[in-house]
Amino acid sequence: MNDIDNIRSVRRMSPQQVIIFIVGKDDDIVLPSNSERLYKNFRGRKHYLVVDGNHVTRRKRKVFEDVLRLLDQYILENESLPQFQMAPAFSTECRLAPVLTFPSFR
Repeated sequence: MNDIDNIRSVRRMSPQQVIIFIVGKDDDIVLPSNSERLYKNFRGRKHYLVVDGNHVTRRKRKVFEDVLRLLDQYILENESLPQFQMAPAFSTECRLAPVLTFPSFR
């Protein structure tokens, strides 16, 4: 899949979806510039987190806490939406994370 296909796929995704882009500053597999283009072309709710390290660097606890905070925020704002099936996931402070489904890119 090339960059053009990835951008087309992101543009076809429902604007009701939420994406958290986590980008390693030194990533040489998915370049930060490519992640930024995907971020800019996604029409839904999105967040862009730049973290230290490359594609496979072990992430600090703060990154996971930031992701959980964003998920909590979205869940609270949309708790009546039927597309979310709540299930316990790893958590801090007894928070729940949604079971998210990803679109097929056909």
